[in-house]
Amino acid sequence: MPNLLKNIDIRSNNENRNSLSRERTIPNYEDIKPYVRDNSNILCLNSPETALIKQILAKRYKNLSMTIFEKDLSRALNLRNEFRSKNIQIINGEINEGLLKSASIDLVIGKNILGDPSRNGFLLKEIKRVLKNTGGFVFSELVYLKKPINKFYNYFRNKGDDKFSSVIFDFQRKLKKLEGREYEIKIIGDGNFYFNSRDVNSLQEFCDLLGYKSYERTNILSQIFLIVVKGKIKK
Repeated sequence: MPNLLKNIDIRSNNENRNSLSRERTIPNYEDIKPYVRDNSNILCLNSPETALIKQILAKRYKNLSMTIFEKDLSRALNLRNEFRSKNIQIINGEINEGLLKSASIDLVIGKNILGDPSRNGFLLKEIKRVLKNTGGFVFSELVYLKKPINKFYNYFRNKGDDKFSSVIFDFQRKLKKLEGREYEIKIIGDGNFYFNSRDVNSLQEFCDLLGYKSYERTNILSQIFLIVVKGKIKK
């Protein structure tokens, strides 16, 4: 991993830098384990991994409840079909202010919380409100190490590509939103491991518009890192 990682305040060592070839569920159960127990209330935001939900349920915690917000209707319906339990509530939509009780959640699992351009300030504020004093958060984020690529964000946002449009270019500034929170960052791998062939083809279409060659596309992928941010909020 490049030394540049240290310059953007990723507090991690070589032992924490796992390959996606070994760790396919992001985040995985070990990331959330400290915050899950009997009677836990879990909040999931922004399309959580179904594999992680299954891992949690497989532990058979007593009276564990889970609220999942999924803005995509098709995925929400699939989740309802897959997880038929009175203790799992799946809501088609986004979390809104005051919908959940204050200090009622033990763990928040989220994807693209820091990278969401329109809602990250609100989401962090709402997460702080609903978390218990002993609660924690685990986010997965995509981070780009170098300066923004010309037209990259607008191109993928207009295309409706949530994955590439959620890549964080100004990571240093995004981290300031976590001030007052205890957190650590684990590096999972770069885009050459994370993105599938469909993603790579989509990126190549963008590169073609700019006259970039395939090796330049590979360089872009090698600078995009999937990370897990986990910690707790001081109240």
